[in-house]
Amino acid sequence: MPRHTRRDCDGDRVEVGPQLNIWAGVCKYELKNLHDPELQWLATELGCWLQVSVEQKV
Repeated sequence: MPRHTRRDCDGDRVEVGPQLNIWAGVCKYELKNLHDPELQWLATELGCWLQVSVEQKV
């Protein structure tokens, strides 16, 4: 999966790595610093276990 960048508050480009965001009501849990295959596997497993769809945003 390709890496993406965004601009920080100073306007500099910052690389954004893959992450998995889990929402529980209004609480957001971010899983970062995992490799792409690990995140994809975890997202698939959680989606199946919770019986919810998982969407990938780029």
